[in-house]
Amino acid sequence: MNKPIFILGNPRSGTSLLRSIINSHDNIIIPPECGFLQFLHAKYQGFNFSIKILNTFVEDLFLTKKIEGWFLDKQNLKEYLFQKKPNNYQYLVYLVYKFYGETNQNKKVLYWGDKNNYYLHHLDLLNSIFVNSRYIQIIREPKDVVSSYLNVHRLPNSKYKPRFSNNISDIAYEWLNNNKIIASFFERENIQFLKITYEELLLYTDATIQKISKYIGVQSNNILDNFNNKKYFDEPSITMGWKQKLNDIIDKNNISNHKKFLTKNQIELIDSITKQCYT
Repeated sequence: MNKPIFILGNPRSGTSLLRSIINSHDNIIIPPECGFLQFLHAKYQGFNFSIKILNTFVEDLFLTKKIEGWFLDKQNLKEYLFQKKPNNYQYLVYLVYKFYGETNQNKKVLYWGDKNNYYLHHLDLLNSIFVNSRYIQIIREPKDVVSSYLNVHRLPNSKYKPRFSNNISDIAYEWLNNNKIIASFFERENIQFLKITYEELLLYTDATIQKISKYIGVQSNNILDNFNNKKYFDEPSITMGWKQKLNDIIDKNNISNHKKFLTKNQIELIDSITKQCYT
């Protein structure tokens, strides 16, 4: 079992785009955001194989938030896990991801990972569950992040639609604090990580994909072609309401969108809060 790849970043910073791109590799599975590995850890951290406990785990798994977006077959998953007989929580979690990749995407899964902005507040737990994991941070121009938060407010409400602040100062401080949390985690735990920007991903897509692939230890091969052709596209309808751009090819015009929506005073306010962090 390879160590997982965790994608980290402030909301609306391109984490879903990055997930979709990396998931376009033929041997990597990074499913849509769910978070069950954190939700269920307290109950199953001491997991040891038994049919009864495994049955209970699967039932609990199917009650977790957003798991319906994985479209798992419960009975087939149970049979798969019974066959593999996982003897610890880490391997149990990995097998659920592997099952998703094999059954929903017809992949030979060699690498796996996760993306959930909610993990920003559980980084120490992630690192304790999966020691020496790989982390990829994506950071985006904060003025564009603020603009994107405000645009989400204009979208129709839905079950899982993010509940963002609409106060520009609050959003800017959230961006600043979240990126400081990530930086502090990397420094405190001496984590090996890769940091990219949303802008370089859009402007220098091929080179950035090669850099990511080298970090993971895979060939970049057909990743971009697979992404553009939506070979492994799996963003579920329950989250597509605010991720419509994932349907499109990578568009450099998504950089500096804030110029269309923010006033000069708003831009200056955001810069005054975030300039110490953005690189």
